[in-house]
Amino acid sequence: MRPSSRTASSSSSSRVLRADAARTRGGVSRSSRPDGGVRVAGLALGNLSLLLLALLLALSALATTADATSGTYVDVTVSYTSQVAGRFGYQPTQRSGQSMTRVDSTASVMFGGLAASGVLNDVWEYNHSTGFWTRLHAGGSTPADASAPTVPPPRVGHAAVVLQGDLWIFGGYDPDAGDMNDLWKFDRSEGTWSQAAPLGGGASATTWPATRSGASATASDPTSGTSFVLFGGNLKNDVWSYDVSTGAWSLLMNEVASTSDAAAAFARFSAAAAATLAAVSCAALLVA
Repeated sequence: MRPSSRTASSSSSSRVLRADAARTRGGVSRSSRPDGGVRVAGLALGNLSLLLLALLLALSALATTADATSGTYVDVTVSYTSQVAGRFGYQPTQRSGQSMTRVDSTASVMFGGLAASGVLNDVWEYNHSTGFWTRLHAGGSTPADASAPTVPPPRVGHAAVVLQGDLWIFGGYDPDAGDMNDLWKFDRSEGTWSQAAPLGGGASATTWPATRSGASATASDPTSGTSFVLFGGNLKNDVWSYDVSTGAWSLLMNEVASTSDAAAAFARFSAAAAATLAAVSCAALLVA
């Protein structure tokens, strides 16, 4: 017996309802889901948004980089570790032979030293409370059109002392100039260098210390005092005092030979220092 037309129609309707239910399982119709082309377009739009965001961040970093035309300092890395407004820094490069001098209970200032790239003359400040570094001066050289030197030559083995919040450095060794006896002041608040007197001072051996490296300097009253003391260097044992208020050196104790072989010892010291610098220079060339 053939099934009635009503039964066939009912069976057909049931199949259609089951197919519709399968398509709409989960409450979402397949016909309403995005196809592959829409998904690809969405991914492309997301990547474009990320690219634009990265570009905006880069432009923002460039906008906050300090202007180097002032000749005082050059900043290259924007970092949250900055402790001085408008100046940036993260961490000094590897080096040896630098000075690091206490300013107060929260800060110390570092200058110069010898790196794989050569001798340095940058200035960094370390905050003991936060553990952050801030570069106060990028170093470099005096502009060719400057009427007077604006930055001390790179060096190692210099004497350094902080007086009234400012850094003073004396002498040291530069591979190009040899031992030096110039005196410089770094103003921490302004981020600028000034030379206290020309190289050599244009003075006699009793009014200006001779060229040297490896000397030590100290101030009895770093906070409000006006003078510091310099001792030794190059196997010397003379003692000098410099008064920042008058700009004058005073010889407190003349050099006295303590052994007959002091000259030979100094010759050995100089030869060892020259060999060390030569080895570092060769290493720098190999790295480059």
